[in-house]
Amino acid sequence: MNHFLQIGQNVLITVAIVAGVSIASALIFLVVFTLTAPRSATLAKVGKNFVNLLLYGTPAVLCGFIAGYVSGLSRTGVVGNLVPAVLAGLGGLMVYVFGSDTRYKTIVGYCITLFVLSVVIGLEHGSALRIWEREQRLAGQFEMEMRLRDQRRNLGLDLDKTPTWLPSDDAK
Repeated sequence: MNHFLQIGQNVLITVAIVAGVSIASALIFLVVFTLTAPRSATLAKVGKNFVNLLLYGTPAVLCGFIAGYVSGLSRTGVVGNLVPAVLAGLGGLMVYVFGSDTRYKTIVGYCITLFVLSVVIGLEHGSALRIWEREQRLAGQFEMEMRLRDQRRNLGLDLDKTPTWLPSDDAK
């Protein structure tokens, strides 16, 4: 049951990170554009732009975070393969969705920036979780070894001989 709680916590943390990055980046982008826009911009137009930024940015953040998170959890070096594939796929997707029309270049740049930022955040989160899980596994093995040593001491067996069936840390 504890494993399912951990998975649920990871999903909630993922949703919180994606929502936080999407909202924060939309607000920052909106403030920059509002300050540089002509004075004729109304509050309703600002609100509409905020919703559009959220709708365009959230899928890019979600895809980027998941790609980075899965790469961070991996024990193999996938970053060298991930970055070119992700950027090529994202560029192709943006051209497919928005076309080659230059009026959407700001939105495409915004989505690519969010995607790359969220890949980095996902990599950091995934690698931190991988390290934490490794430490927890090692702590569990240490506790098991201490219980076995206590049991061996109680039975009067040799304490210096480690059982060969204990899993080692070298196994992948």
